[in-house]
Amino acid sequence: MNQEATNPLLAGIKKIPGISIPLPTRAFLYENGELAPEAQEIGEVHVHPMSARDELTLKSPDLLLNGEGIARVIKKCVPEIINPRDLYQPDVDAILIGLRIATYGEKLGIRVSNPHYNTEVEGSMKELSFDNDLKSCLQKGSYLESKDDCIVHLETGQTAIVQPIKMGLAVRLAQEDLEQIPEENIARNQMFKKRMDSVVDVMLSMISEVDGIKDREMIKEWYEKVPAKVFKGISNRAGEISSIGPLLKTAVKDPISGESWDTDIPIDPATFFDFGPSKGITNG
Repeated sequence: MNQEATNPLLAGIKKIPGISIPLPTRAFLYENGELAPEAQEIGEVHVHPMSARDELTLKSPDLLLNGEGIARVIKKCVPEIINPRDLYQPDVDAILIGLRIATYGEKLGIRVSNPHYNTEVEGSMKELSFDNDLKSCLQKGSYLESKDDCIVHLETGQTAIVQPIKMGLAVRLAQEDLEQIPEENIARNQMFKKRMDSVVDVMLSMISEVDGIKDREMIKEWYEKVPAKVFKGISNRAGEISSIGPLLKTAVKDPISGESWDTDIPIDPATFFDFGPSKGITNG
């Protein structure tokens, strides 16, 4: 028997609304069933609130490190996502913001060090706390307008299509960043080679196709032989495409000195979902 039909408590939970968010890629680049057909067509997904158990899953150190926590929660709270690990990273960032809004509301409390703190000025604060409007992060973000945004015309007369890196590769790179460089020369050389291979993997992952060819081995062979100047055009455009997504910077103003500066909006899943707005100055 359906659990929702026998437990009246679950009926109330179903009334809690979620939020629909546009994907920064607008789903133009997905071709292998990563999204449900409707989400693929409109370039948007509906994000449902997390449960307390979902949040524990997301913050589990082991599941966080290997990306499984994020993948599980996205699959549960965003049913239109079929293969979370194949999402492009800008889309993952937008979904994490959607999860935070759907679960805790639009305000995110942020605390930053004050570079203009002055011990000799009365009221000067070493840290500033403020609320940031997360919806504005999505509204002010950058989005693909069409797949044509990803086309690069090369000096060779060839045409490449670039793309952001995917979540699975981003997780692997984060894991490698945590690895400590060993003292032994042989092991150190092996690690450097591993990291160089990772750089190559990132470069190759951002090339979707060249002249309509998508075969990864062919693209790799082409990458190894194409002139550096030509490839620079690809990497520059790929970098621009990878920068789409929510606006993850905001302006901060010291109320005492009047000085302003930009600070990053952290979306580290380990802390991003800590509940509660700040009790300091308000921003946005």
